[in-house]
Amino acid sequence: MKIGIVSPMVVGFGMNMDCYSSQQLHLAQCWIAQGHQVDLITLGRQKISKQVQLPGLNIIELPGVSLIGGALNLMGGVGRALKRHGPYDFILASEHYQPASAQACLASSKVVIYQGLNTSGSSLPKTLMLKILELTCGRLCRNRALGVVCKTSLAERYIARQNFGHTCVIPCGIDERVFRCPTSLEREEMRGKLGIEQNETVLVYAGNLIQLKDVTTIIDAIAKFKMRSKRPTLLIAGQGPEETPLRGKVQSVGLNGCVRFLGLLPRNELVKHFWASDVLVLASWREIFGLVLLEAMACGLPVLSTPVGGAPDLIEPGKNGFLFPIGDAEALSAHMAWVAEHVKTSGEMGRAASETAMHLTWQNISRRIVDFAVDRVNRTTK
Repeated sequence: MKIGIVSPMVVGFGMNMDCYSSQQLHLAQCWIAQGHQVDLITLGRQKISKQVQLPGLNIIELPGVSLIGGALNLMGGVGRALKRHGPYDFILASEHYQPASAQACLASSKVVIYQGLNTSGSSLPKTLMLKILELTCGRLCRNRALGVVCKTSLAERYIARQNFGHTCVIPCGIDERVFRCPTSLEREEMRGKLGIEQNETVLVYAGNLIQLKDVTTIIDAIAKFKMRSKRPTLLIAGQGPEETPLRGKVQSVGLNGCVRFLGLLPRNELVKHFWASDVLVLASWREIFGLVLLEAMACGLPVLSTPVGGAPDLIEPGKNGFLFPIGDAEALSAHMAWVAEHVKTSGEMGRAASETAMHLTWQNISRRIVDFAVDRVNRTTK
């Protein structure tokens, strides 16, 4: 089978391949391992071909630009590239509102959209831009795409309002070779390396340090948690424009020594910090999926998250984590205290989290996408 992937952005802004789990590259790697031929059509400005050493993957880099913080990616020549390198058994195109997806739909009748959009909390300029794109690119994709693979239930509900006919929810996956539970020795060694005492509760955040991630609420919750429970440690793995204000916040609420800024960590280092931690915290206002939740769960961590992106699909409150309202430091602090006070039960929640994640490897996810795409192709060609 020959599969085309159309995705202007494969690497997140400010990221590199060591630190960023690219969904498209994981899918490509799995499909190649399953015996399929894969072409990746993407923006040349990322220089993916210089970063990626994936035997069997044909990377086609096209000219173009990214606008409005990467929300709009203009990539030229998609249709010509698909016709030149095709035909394809199916094409997976990122996001129905992207001009590249519209070009793919014009060039082929076998396009499946890979959808992660959740617009809650978007700024007014982005909302207006999306409305314009819905009337142009979105409308074209609605009329021509075979169907939509939605990464979350939130995305599927959004897509349902756009009147797409055929959808399914298939979440993102994890690379189980990297993200896994530690042995007792690995956990003990990493905690010792970080100087963490046995009775310390270690919370970890991993992601960009930007406003919509709302790390401020996490710090406020830590301050409340510190007053009512044993000594906490918060590990912050990431970088971004909010780092300086966050450092000031830590100092103003008296958390010096309790919060550690680690910078942007490569995945093999990030996973070790997961091993040393007791729980992952995510306080975002919005997420497309929130892959870090799944990666932390694979490492045996229960997760505390706002109900955004894939969190409502992944988290069973009280079983493998807890959900809390956006911006509610008091509720988050209460969950932190519960985790600290119920060590045995928290460990059981971590094991349940790992079981949830291990059902969602990229190998399994890639097969589910193929099954959906092939079914849609077969139904439309009969």
